[in-house]
Amino acid sequence: MNVCVLVLGDAGRSPRMQYHCISLANELCVKSVTLVGVAGQRCVEDLESHPKVQKNLIAEDMTKGLSRKLFLIYAPVKIITQSFKLFFILMTIPNLDLILIQNPPCIPTFAVAGVVKLLRGTKIMIDWHNLGFTILAYSAGSVIVYVAKMYEVYLAYVFSDEHICVTKAMREWLLENVGMSSVTVQYDKPPVMFHRRTIEEQHQLFENISQPLMGRNVFTCERKGSCQSLADRPFILVSSTSWTPDEDFGVLLAALEVLDTDNILPRRILCIVTGQGPQKEMYLAKIQKMNMKQIDVRTMWLEAEDYPKLLGSADLVSGLCF
Repeated sequence: MNVCVLVLGDAGRSPRMQYHCISLANELCVKSVTLVGVAGQRCVEDLESHPKVQKNLIAEDMTKGLSRKLFLIYAPVKIITQSFKLFFILMTIPNLDLILIQNPPCIPTFAVAGVVKLLRGTKIMIDWHNLGFTILAYSAGSVIVYVAKMYEVYLAYVFSDEHICVTKAMREWLLENVGMSSVTVQYDKPPVMFHRRTIEEQHQLFENISQPLMGRNVFTCERKGSCQSLADRPFILVSSTSWTPDEDFGVLLAALEVLDTDNILPRRILCIVTGQGPQKEMYLAKIQKMNMKQIDVRTMWLEAEDYPKLLGSADLVSGLCF
């Protein structure tokens, strides 16, 4: 089989789809895997170095960074340009047997993949992470959301051959509301790179990231040739977020605020938040006003190889970090 894994977003910030690529490429029945996405962050090393995986990435469009208030103006232009780019890429992948699509976004991926299926006989599998029309509801009116829902549900029903999703709740919704005959739940499972890190690995990581994070390494030290944890090191809480309205990061902040006022903490807590998204600046302003005494909240973006190291060095992990 020749497989295309399609995610219309920053490929380097789509870990589940990257792991799909690696898993598929490790199967004997798969000849090649092409990751199609938007150029951005570097992918994990296992994908970058795999002999059966190649990337075909689209350059970031000029609309990135524009105000979401202008969404209805630039969205049609963005959709049209992306459609032509995707169609050309999918039509030129040799002997393409299967397209695995991340949803959302479904615009224009469902439509383009559907045309390619009609022309080439390619099978389509959809990996449902969320629902595109529900996210659109935060930036568009009810009529547009209704049209988007009809588009998403109808094309998924007509063109797709197989469906996987991340939760049982999503599976039940798809069966009841879209009329699909079969949906398989495939839970996120961390690959081998996600494991508890040794004190030596932690020290190397903290030496690299502590300067922009805390100004210095307040977690570990090296004495007489051996690495040690500092006795007064803060507890490390790591949370990932996409900073989007459908993912209420305020829940975690409210919990931290309660914890800070209880005066029960034996040591300070450092909450490291990773991710990029439209509501990041809003939440950063809110964090500054909280003025917590025992808890520090810091944000940072990690390289693909450092992210599993940080999770493996944390005392507590919150959110969908895998």
